[in-house]
Amino acid sequence: MNLADEKFAKFAQDDESGTLYLIITDMRNEDCFDIRSSSGYYFVPAKMMFDSLGMDYENNVVMYDLVRKPPLDETLEGQVFMMKSRISKRKDKKDEDIDT
Repeated sequence: MNLADEKFAKFAQDDESGTLYLIITDMRNEDCFDIRSSSGYYFVPAKMMFDSLGMDYENNVVMYDLVRKPPLDETLEGQVFMMKSRISKRKDKKDEDIDT
């Protein structure tokens, strides 16, 4: 993915299918999220995007598999990945067995 602190992430959604896309770009604009790093890992603080999509990330674990889509790079002005969601219920702390 060639991620770096000076890169940016944008998200797009296909209106017909609802498919989400991640676009990694060198150009910053008002639609971009900063790519940040911590302890050698890169992440995108995208809480606003999840909120706008109505995702219940507090009660669910939300992960995405990314599938590279080079034919869309020129149109969407960046390195494009289709986002395939994997959502599962978050375990409650009280439901876990704790050995004492």
